[in-house]
Amino acid sequence: ERKERQEGKEGRKERKQGMKEIMAGEEGGQRQAFLSRAGKVAVYMTECISPEHFFVTKVGDVNSRLKMESELGAWALEKGYPVYTFNPSVGQVVMVQLEEEEGEGWQRARVLAKLGAKQIGSAGDEAPRVEEKFSVFCLDSGETLDVGGSKLGACPPSFVTKIPFQAVRCSLAGWTDWGKNAGDELFEITRDNATDQPLPLWCQVIDADRGLYRVTLDDDRVGGVGDLGD
Repeated sequence: ERKERQEGKEGRKERKQGMKEIMAGEEGGQRQAFLSRAGKVAVYMTECISPEHFFVTKVGDVNSRLKMESELGAWALEKGYPVYTFNPSVGQVVMVQLEEEEGEGWQRARVLAKLGAKQIGSAGDEAPRVEEKFSVFCLDSGETLDVGGSKLGACPPSFVTKIPFQAVRCSLAGWTDWGKNAGDELFEITRDNATDQPLPLWCQVIDADRGLYRVTLDDDRVGGVGDLGD
């Protein structure tokens, strides 16, 4: 688990240069989750590039997202994913599998770019195999990933519109320069030290522009870290 956590940190660093700007309200007409300005709302941080570029999801919507992702997994099993002939276009909403277990870990994503083909397999294979690589943006977490085509599947329109895309892009109000590793540091303090699970945070919108929210985040647990912008 700790190894996966470290790999996740390294992956976030690598994506800082190539992360595409995906703003709420620019998702081709599909609904996008939003943050209310009327008081605080409980959120989880799901991805952090920097204190000026991170994503949250609302705690109150988690059960709906988990139910939908379970249905995505059932759909993938029914249709026998992966379908190796699937070749999505840039901008298309697809399903991406983030776990190895069959039928598990499917999420909605948008294809950002085609990265070219890569030979896979081993030297002992009867014939070389080639797999297309894609850059995708996970619409319900905010992660940007490079994955092989075998991890992608067609996403039925009913799932595209089933619930709003959950990842909400934010920047941290009151942030001062924490150094070059600020994004990793902020992400780490929003995790439980024992389980590495996301901690619920109180989020208050200061202002918003074209779907980018400037917010304060508070962890008011006993012994917690307080205002994360301080």
